[in-house]
Amino acid sequence: MPTLVSARSPAPCRALAALLLALVLGTPAPAALAQGSLLAPLLKGEGKTAAAPTAKDGATKEDSDELTAVTKALEQARQALARQPATGAGSEERLERQYLLAQLARSLDRQKDTLEKLRRVQQQTADQEAQAKTWKGFDSPAPYSALLADQLRDARDNALAQAKASEVRQTLLRDEQAAATEKYKAAQVQLRQAEEKLPPVPRNGGSPDAGVQEARDQAELRSRLAAQAVAEADAGVRLASAEVTLYRTQAAFHGQQLDAIRNAVRFSQADLDTVLGELDKEHAIQEAALVRQRQRTAKAQQALDDAEKALLRARERPAPPPGSSAATAHNAQLAALAQTAALRRIQLDNAHLAYDTLQSMLTIRSQERQAWQYRWMLMNTRDAAKLRETSQSFTQVLERLDSWTRYLNGEIDLAIGQANDYQRRLRATAVAEEEANLREFQRAYQARADIYRDALQVVSNLQRTLRQWQQEFDASRGDLSLGDRAAGWATTLASSARVLWNFELFTAEDTLEVDGRQVKAVRSVTVGKSIGAVLLLVLGYVVSAWLVRRLRRLAVERFGVQPALAKILSRWGHFILLAVLFVISLDLVKIPLTVFAFLGGALAIGFGFGAQNLLKNLMSGIMLLIERPLRVGDLVEVGNVVGTVTNISIRSSIVRNGDGIEVLIPNSSFLENNVINWTYSNARVRRAIKVGADYGASARQVSEVLLGVAGRHGQVLKEPAPRVLLEDFGADALMFSLEYWIDYAQGADARQIASDLRFMIERAFADAGIGIPFPQRVVHLHPAAAAAAATAAPGDTGPASPGAPAPQSS
Repeated sequence: MPTLVSARSPAPCRALAALLLALVLGTPAPAALAQGSLLAPLLKGEGKTAAAPTAKDGATKEDSDELTAVTKALEQARQALARQPATGAGSEERLERQYLLAQLARSLDRQKDTLEKLRRVQQQTADQEAQAKTWKGFDSPAPYSALLADQLRDARDNALAQAKASEVRQTLLRDEQAAATEKYKAAQVQLRQAEEKLPPVPRNGGSPDAGVQEARDQAELRSRLAAQAVAEADAGVRLASAEVTLYRTQAAFHGQQLDAIRNAVRFSQADLDTVLGELDKEHAIQEAALVRQRQRTAKAQQALDDAEKALLRARERPAPPPGSSAATAHNAQLAALAQTAALRRIQLDNAHLAYDTLQSMLTIRSQERQAWQYRWMLMNTRDAAKLRETSQSFTQVLERLDSWTRYLNGEIDLAIGQANDYQRRLRATAVAEEEANLREFQRAYQARADIYRDALQVVSNLQRTLRQWQQEFDASRGDLSLGDRAAGWATTLASSARVLWNFELFTAEDTLEVDGRQVKAVRSVTVGKSIGAVLLLVLGYVVSAWLVRRLRRLAVERFGVQPALAKILSRWGHFILLAVLFVISLDLVKIPLTVFAFLGGALAIGFGFGAQNLLKNLMSGIMLLIERPLRVGDLVEVGNVVGTVTNISIRSSIVRNGDGIEVLIPNSSFLENNVINWTYSNARVRRAIKVGADYGASARQVSEVLLGVAGRHGQVLKEPAPRVLLEDFGADALMFSLEYWIDYAQGADARQIASDLRFMIERAFADAGIGIPFPQRVVHLHPAAAAAAATAAPGDTGPASPGAPAPQSS
């Protein structure tokens, strides 16, 4: 933004152009400017730069003197121009002098108009400042109409827009002033060079050469015109600065008035009725215009049809022989008819465009009517949530309107470019008929540009209105109390939650039966439906789990079902209940089962590989439940795992081994592999202990001792009775096997019982004098090797001689 210069401060110069440039550039005015030339009366110093007191009309005395000096200089320039010969008479230098004088007169005339306007602007600024200082408020008491606030807001915005435009113009004028200053410097150089060519004045009073004197006068005139261009630009800069000051003063005053009524603005029903009445009148006018435009569109369509029919008839006529005058006339007629059809098509497009624009304006008027009613409701309810929501919606609408503005500006530029193209073609033609056609095309595109400008004006007005309302709503939100703001945030939060609850995740097709016919309907799956289904599933899971536990307890206590079987049945029953609950939950929240249809294609391969084991184990679990080859509490051996079955689930079963480690075994392993169930039909199991006795002991005595040991153990069953078998004559001992029976149903631990029996056998054998042999080996040495070993030095650990035989053992 350029630096603002006060319109009432002394400018760099308030004198004539030559003296002004002399002061600005810091160079003295050449003496030649004040003597011996046509412009000598104009270039005498008549102005001064000292600040003058302010006159009653708001301008300084210096400004008044400057205006008087410029007016006088303008009159002298016009008189000098009138003394010049008629155009065409004289040499080229005389014609140039006449042109420069005309330019000088026009520049002085423009400067005079600028200074007069500057005087008026300064007066308006002084009046506005005085009004702002003395204004104490409106005469009418509060509350004030919202329409008054709109008027003040419009006035303030208009003043700010005008101030911005004046600032831009001020910047451009300063650039022109700088360029004019450079031209003046160059003109001064040329003037000095022309003066140097003048010979000294003869003593006898003769005159210098006429040609040299005329060249010097031309350089002087060009320098004067350049100085006047600088003075004119300076006046324009001061005027733009004064306008900036005036418009900003007006904007500040209107802002002061707005601040005074900000908290006392009311939008009454009477104000609303007034606005709606004006809108209804405009709506009626636009409807009448729409009817007229519809008629013009029909006429344009008829004109296009006639032109195309005429072109078609001309093309269907037999073509004259090529090269003849008739062929030339025929081709010219076809070209003219084609141009007419193209012109009619453009005119029809313009008619349609104008009709669509009027329809859009009617739509905007209807929406504007609703917007005014909504504004009245907001200003009377002061709902913080709605104010915030409306401000946000205005932001979105303004963004869309910005896009429309860019589009309309582009269409305007395109239409103007096409019109300019026909204008250039119009200048290049000399045929009257072609000139008429080109002019029609130019007018058609100019009309199109005008239509787009009308639409742009409507959009711009709407943008301006919405921006003002948005500022008003934002200011109203700032004036709300803390309670109103809290209530607004609560409403906004509830609205956001409602939007999130109804957010559609995806859709699914559902087949419904209506009047005996299958009808496909599309249902949406929303966040709310999904959360509702999940909540129903969670609640159903809790209820079904409680119900299953009650039924399991009832089955065990009332009907005597084994706890393990009741546990398995309860788990399967819970699984079935959850499956049914899943379907019911989806139906209650209106989610069709077909939402999972899309998984069919995507998961078909996954089910073929990944779900294969799952389904296999599931079916295996069902078969285990039906056949019951094993039950909870059974002692089983599956592969390398030996333990007690603690649970049989849907997919796998749990086996706890003797170390207390629980192993999860897939149900299919119990059907596909060899499984040893130690307690399948009977919990009694025969176990055996192997023991060796010396060859010197009596086999019968050993048998009696072993049977006695088995009989003394409390967990060894008496029936079937234990027995002792002489299994083998071993290399070191007689091998006996003590076979006995235990009952897992009584909590027998096979490993513990076997350990107890071994302790008891060791003690009983010791009391009976029966030894338990261990493996013995007899080593036989060759005589030669023995002799060599006897003669070997003590500690000699070296290798034996190559011929020495190796020791043998047996």
